[in-house]
Amino acid sequence: PETLPHADRSPWSLRAVASGLAAAAGERMAIVHALAAGCVFGALAVYIAVSEQLLGRAYGLGEGFVLAFGALALFGSAGAFLSAAVVMRAGPRRVALLGRGVMLGLALVASSAGRVWGAPPFWAFAAWAAATFFCFGFVFGPLPAMAMQPLGAFAGLGSSLITSITLLMGGLCGLMLGARYSDGPQAV
Repeated sequence: PETLPHADRSPWSLRAVASGLAAAAGERMAIVHALAAGCVFGALAVYIAVSEQLLGRAYGLGEGFVLAFGALALFGSAGAFLSAAVVMRAGPRRVALLGRGVMLGLALVASSAGRVWGAPPFWAFAAWAAATFFCFGFVFGPLPAMAMQPLGAFAGLGSSLITSITLLMGGLCGLMLGARYSDGPQAV
């Protein structure tokens, strides 16, 4: 529901909506953070889309796929809960930077190891995925929050714009990354 008092509300019109969207789109850091959140969302969407083939088929977990998928998701939840506590002390920028930095480091290590030794055994993949999902919790909450920070004057339109950008970018990243999947863990 609308939180502005009636006296402070703008009348609805296409011109007012267009003006508000233009003002929101003009906030460069909001757009940058929304695009970054979209990339993170796209990577997560790819994992969700291919997880059954990866865990169930490539690693041969079969029916155990559900347990492995759920166990890995718990690490993402744990990261999100810890992020919520840490962000109040360290701020969203530091938390997101830490999460992105660790995720990048994990990706570089996994990619390098995969190029040298090939597909990892399940225990190594699960350890990497658990750490990566834990970091997702540190990244995915703060990025949209940072995108919204400069949009207080037009939060409703800003939220719609940020969500649209994040979902569109996530879909594009997910499409590009998902098209590269080929029945097993490898550097995408």
